[in-house]
Amino acid sequence: MTSLESSRLRWESDGIAWPNRGSSRFVSADGIRSHVQVMGQGPDLLMLHGAGGSSHSWAALIPTLSRSFRVVAPDLPGHAFSEALPPGRASLSGLATAVTGILDAVGARPTGIVAHSAGAAVALQLILDGAVQPQAWAALAPSLVRPSRGAPPPFIQNLLAPALRSAGIVRMSAALARRRVVVDTLLHTTGSQVPPASREIYRRLTGNPAHLGAVLDLMSAWAPEGLAAHFADISVPGLVLVADEDGWIPKDEILRPAAAIPSARVRILRGVGHLAHEEAPGRVLGLLLPWLTEGSLPPA
Repeated sequence: MTSLESSRLRWESDGIAWPNRGSSRFVSADGIRSHVQVMGQGPDLLMLHGAGGSSHSWAALIPTLSRSFRVVAPDLPGHAFSEALPPGRASLSGLATAVTGILDAVGARPTGIVAHSAGAAVALQLILDGAVQPQAWAALAPSLVRPSRGAPPPFIQNLLAPALRSAGIVRMSAALARRRVVVDTLLHTTGSQVPPASREIYRRLTGNPAHLGAVLDLMSAWAPEGLAAHFADISVPGLVLVADEDGWIPKDEILRPAAAIPSARVRILRGVGHLAHEEAPGRVLGLLLPWLTEGSLPPA
C-alpha cells in the first residue's frame, strides 16, 4: 500500500451518509477492492462516472433507473472508496480491465451502459474489446479526445507526469482543495449548479490525497487516440448528450468524435453544464429511459 493509498476515504466513517448507501457493496477483482452500488432487478445497466467523480454523481438517477434495470455503478479504480490500480496501469485499457473484473464479481452482463465524461471512453473501450455486448449505450459530455482547452502538448504532459504523481505535491493539492472556496470555484468552471450534498462530497473527494492522486495519475496518462481510431467499428446504437454550457469540454470536442461513430445519435442539452445529470436529472432521465428501453427518443 502506497502512502497515498493509506489516506483513502473510509467507508465506516466517510460513507455514513453516502447516497443510496443501502445498495453499496465491496468486491475484489485482480487484487483490487472496489466499491460498487447495485440496485434493482431486470437487465443489467452499467453506469460509469467521470474522472474525479464517483458513484455519488448518479444519486438522482439510480433510484428511477433501478425500476427498469439492475443498476451497477462502481467507483472507478482509485476514486472514492475503490483502491487504485498499481502504478502504470491507470490507463484507458487498465480501467476497462478493472471494470470487467467488477462486472464479473457481481455477475453482471450489461445490456445497457450510461457513462459520463472519461467514463464514456471506458465504456466504448469495453464495447470495442468485446468485454460487454450491450444493446444500447449513452454518453453524457463524453471525453473522447485529448483535451485542448488549457492542456499542454503531449510531450509537456509526459514531462509533468512524475510531478503529478508526487505524493508530496498531491498532499499539498488535496489540502488546498479542502477549502470550500476552491471546490466552489472548480465546480463553477463546469458550467453546472450541483445540489449542496453533492458539492460537499466533491469537496471531500478532491481534498482526499488518495482520490486526488488517482485522478492526477489518470489525467497524466489520458490518451484516447487509440480508441478514436476505431470509432467506425462501433455498431451498438449510442446516444451522445452534449451540454451547451459545458465549461470543461468544448462542444466541438464532443460533436467531432460523435460524428465518427456511425451508430451514434446526438442531442443537445440547453442551459446545463458538464454535470448535467446532477443539475437536471429529470431532463436527462427523460432521454435515457426511452433510449435504453425502446431505442427511441422524444421529439427534440
